[in-house]
Amino acid sequence: MNSYQLDMCELHIAFKTEASAERVEQARAYVDTLYKDFKVSGSLLGKERILAILLIGIADEMLQLRNDHASAEARMEELLRDLTDQEDFPADKP
Repeated sequence: MNSYQLDMCELHIAFKTEASAERVEQARAYVDTLYKDFKVSGSLLGKERILAILLIGIADEMLQLRNDHASAEARMEELLRDLTDQEDFPADKP
């Protein structure tokens, strides 16, 4: 398990994860960019509220990606079943 200490969203955080340093940095940069962009447009909101709104937005993105992945997986299984069924009953048999 890797240990990290990061400065992001006006906070210093420490945590452990199995993720690589590259993935952690990409995630940190993504969240920090969202935070800074949101803070500019919603400058009257407190840090905790901005972070909560970002958390909801990121969770929504993750859930949508999971749903898209599940739909794609189901479609691939359906296509595989169709191919398997066609192999069981080839059209060129007399």
